[in-house]
Amino acid sequence: MASRQDKMRAEIKSLIEEYSELPILKKESNYLDIMGFSHYEDVISNILNFYLNPLKEHDLQDLLLRSLLEIYEDNFKIGGFKSVESVREKRTNTGKRIDLLIETNAYIIVIENKIYHTLENDLIDYSNYANSINTRNKKVVKIVLTLNKLNKKKDLSKLAQSSFKNITYKEYLKQIRRNYSTYALDGNTKYLILLNDLIKSLENRIGQNMETVKKWEFFEDKIELVEELISDYNRFVNDFLYNQKMNYIKENINLDEEITIKNRYKLQDTLVIDYRFGKNEIAIDASISTKGYRIEMFERGKSNEFIESDKFIELTQIDNLKELMKNGRYLHKELELKMERDDVISEIENFAKIITNANKAYNIHAS
Repeated sequence: MASRQDKMRAEIKSLIEEYSELPILKKESNYLDIMGFSHYEDVISNILNFYLNPLKEHDLQDLLLRSLLEIYEDNFKIGGFKSVESVREKRTNTGKRIDLLIETNAYIIVIENKIYHTLENDLIDYSNYANSINTRNKKVVKIVLTLNKLNKKKDLSKLAQSSFKNITYKEYLKQIRRNYSTYALDGNTKYLILLNDLIKSLENRIGQNMETVKKWEFFEDKIELVEELISDYNRFVNDFLYNQKMNYIKENINLDEEITIKNRYKLQDTLVIDYRFGKNEIAIDASISTKGYRIEMFERGKSNEFIESDKFIELTQIDNLKELMKNGRYLHKELELKMERDDVISEIENFAKIITNANKAYNIHAS
């Protein structure tokens, strides 16, 4: 009979395999993503406002408006839009704001655009306002446009009470693509490019959102096992990496204590070795993580003026020091986590010896 430990190992192995099979979105960046605008509802709403108006200079006529209405009602027939007025942030009679209000010769269209925010809007108030301005018996269309289908009881209740219909961007973009070829030849090239960017950006968001939802569902289903795995991982880091490996290195390393200041800063994951070159402070950090060991050197303070000076390079004989400096640190070596602790100590001691000898030479010259 398998022990509890064997069973746990098998469950964790299965958990990792299942997690590794979750989808990873590979997205192509576009202008909206690069500028950081793709997640702003207001920006998306402004762009939609422009394209949903068939009379604007994009020359795509009713591509976006027709596509939206075709999803809203199965029996929609193209009748043309002789007059169109589209307004952003239209105030209702109670002072609330409708994301998009479009009025044509035949329709009054109310659109609430939701990219990420929850549906906290007063849809009944929006509906009442649309009915109040409908003096010519036009068809009133009420839409909540979202990345994912609304399925919470509270949201479904709001939709039912206000007669709003939920349309997802996935449905909308699919319909736009279906109608696209009919309009593209007449469209203004400049605005076609922007529209394509909008479509790609929203498709990226849909993909990211679906990926996130699947991950959240995974964690929700496996929460107890995940928590146990996290607990074991934390014990591994604290007991094995810090207590067994790094503490052993700190206790057994051999340094010239007349020259060096060891562990001036008490860090669990790092052995800190400090040197004073006159008024300049040079430090070696030997750190451990799940990725392995890193041996680095840096100058304390805001400037690396001394550590990058010809004098220091001459003293240490580190010819490529300037080239290997990144973010103010010189990376001496990266070592594998599986490396024997005594071998890691030797690597640190050898590097410390170089800086120690340089320090002695500097002090002799200074005196």
